[in-house]
This record gives sequence, structure tokens and C-alpha cells, in this order.
Amino acid sequence: MIFKLILNKKSLSLLSLFIFFIIFTPHTYALNTNIRPNGDTTTIQWTSTATTHYTEIDETVVQPTAGTTTDNVNNGGTATNVDRYTMGTISSIAQATQIVVWVYGYASKNNSVMSVDLYYDGSLQNQGTVTLRGSYSWTSATFTGLTLSQSNLDSLEISISGDSTGRTYYVATLYADVTYIAGSLSVDIVDSTGVSVSSPSISMSEKTFDFSNQNSTGTFGASSQKIRVNNTTGSPSWTLSLAAVGGSTDFWNGSTDYDYNDPSSNANDGSDSDSLGGQMSLNPSNGTITPQSGCSNTGLSLGSSSSYNEESSINSITLMSSTASTSTNCYWDLTGVSVNQSIPREQPAGSYSIRMVLTIVAN
Repeated sequence: MIFKLILNKKSLSLLSLFIFFIIFTPHTYALNTNIRPNGDTTTIQWTSTATTHYTEIDETVVQPTAGTTTDNVNNGGTATNVDRYTMGTISSIAQATQIVVWVYGYASKNNSVMSVDLYYDGSLQNQGTVTLRGSYSWTSATFTGLTLSQSNLDSLEISISGDSTGRTYYVATLYADVTYIAGSLSVDIVDSTGVSVSSPSISMSEKTFDFSNQNSTGTFGASSQKIRVNNTTGSPSWTLSLAAVGGSTDFWNGSTDYDYNDPSSNANDGSDSDSLGGQMSLNPSNGTITPQSGCSNTGLSLGSSSSYNEESSINSITLMSSTASTSTNCYWDLTGVSVNQSIPREQPAGSYSIRMVLTIVAN
């Protein structure tokens, strides 16, 4: 996200920082993962080649590779018999949108229809069918338009039953291909109600013209413009940083430009290629992290005080970061980051601005 610092001078300047945000979302696209039976429910009526039914159909193969046919389950020729299995799950999903149940099986009569149903939250939710041939082959039932939450998927069970009498249904392998959205990692500037601020800014202290160098200060992150990090992905580690949009060659733009990353003392111009002096510093350690209700600050840390420095290639400053112990499916608001800008002596009065960018990346 990018914002803009603006410095206005009555005799010198009033600095305001405007930000336009770049939001990094590593997992907003659809992902696919296979899950397999991992337990028998109390509804187990088929015949199995082992004591536990699910272990006979949970081979880690996918179509078109053949499943193992020496272990299987069959309905014993009774259409009313039902087997239902608990399934593995996928952690930290935002939503499951499609499930394709693949069955490697056959029936004693060619083209026999078999029911494949989805149970979750303790009840039947979706009904489907597959058609088994007279010899082992893969077939599938597709369930689209789903909106399964994490808890829905965690409770998923798959039921199978033969639809016709006078024939036996055999299943050697079964798995579900789940299409899901894993969530997103984002940063935004929000107001006190959590609504995104369309044109965020930081107001810096006003300065009057002076024959000596001086400093203007401000605070990044206020109650009306909070820096909000939201992570609904399965990856708990991330880093939030702030940089100038134009990189190391950027500067405060106004009636007479000045620098934001020159390390020379007294806001003088240093040995760099430009002829501008001035330096911006941030102190994130002064900030406050407020977690979403029900979440915590475990694993979070604030960045240390640092200055942009073109000579040392310090073009980005870390504001906040997380570790593997940090929660997901939470947001955090950062406020109170100190901003300081040194201003060269005899800087003409006027309005000055610089655009900055907030970037969050998964580690």
C-alpha cells in the first residue's frame, strides 16, 4: 500500500504522509488437495477384507493409477447396506468450493449405479452417484457450488451404497479431490470501525523557515487510520515493511526537493549522486499491536528504530513481523509508529510530499 508524505511550510512546511497500499495475497487462487478415508463411522454395513473398512480403500494412489484390488469392501449383494467413512482434512482453508469423489471399483453387473453422498455437520448434505463397470476402473462424482467452511470440511464423511438389488458392488480405493481457497495475507489502512481508508495520510509537525536544519515528526498509525494486517492463510509467518515508492532515488517533492535517505549529518547532502539532503527515520518499537478479539500477539514483534540510508542500501524498514507460533485467521492493528524527517537548512516554504508503500510478504 502506498501513501504520501506531504510537508507544508508556513514559513517552511507541513508534512503529510499519504499511503497507497500494495496488498500481497499469496493464496487467493483455488488450490487442490486429495483427502482419504481415515476412519470408520458407526454406519459400517459392507463386507471388508480386514477388520477396519477404511484401511482397505485408503491407498495413496490417484487416477488413472490402479488401486490395490486384493483389499476392498463390498456390499455383499444387499442394496440397503451402507458404509460411511470419516475423511482427512485440510488446515486453514477459507472455503472449499468443490469436491470430486473418485472411486476405483466394479460391480458384478456392468453399468451399475452406486450412491456417493457427502455428510458434514452431522447430517446428509449432498447426494451423488457413480457408475461402476463390470471390471475395475475409475469413476467419479462431482459436487460443485459448495461453500464449506473449515469446520464443515473437518467433519466431512463420505457414504457409499449400491442402488440396485441382485448385484455386488466392490470398492478398492476411494479419495476426494478438494478444491478450496486457502485465504489471503493482506495489509490495509482502516478507520476506527474497520473500514478501509481511501486516501490515508500522516500529518507531520509544521515547521517554519530556518537558517539551521531541523526535524519534523509524526505518527504512523492512529485510531482513525490503523495499519491492519489480516492473515487467513495457513502460513503464520510474515513481514510488514515500509519503503518509498520510487526506491532509493525518491525524494520529497515540492518547491525545492529534498531527500528522505541521505545519512549526512545536519541534513546535508552526502556523497550520493543527487544534490539533496535530509533523512527519514522510523521507530516501530514505539508502536502498539492490538489483536482481533479472540486472537493474541503471540509470535509478533515490532521492528527496531531505523533510518532510510541510500549509501547503506537501507531502502525498506520492517514495521512488524510474525513467527511460526503466530495465529492465523486473525487480524492485528498497528498504531503509534514514530516518524522523523530531518529538513535541510534554508529549505523554502511550501508543500512537500513523498509516496510510500506498505508491503507484506509471507516468510
